[in-house]
Amino acid sequence: MKNRRLREQLGKLNARVPRGSRGSAQNEFRFGVWFYASQERYTFEEALHHALLAVRQNHSGFVPTILPGT
Repeated sequence: MKNRRLREQLGKLNARVPRGSRGSAQNEFRFGVWFYASQERYTFEEALHHALLAVRQNHSGFVPTILPGT
């Protein structure tokens, strides 16, 4: 059950949050989204929000690239 949920979360991550260049704030954001989404208590939308707050602590002007959901 958990593996299926993680695969679904990874599919959403790959579809909605594109990768950035190595070491970029976009990749840090992507990692944060995966971290929060892989925990049982956060939905994908909540994970986007929490990851954005975390990245903006180090990169105050960061604007993430998030593709629209289906």
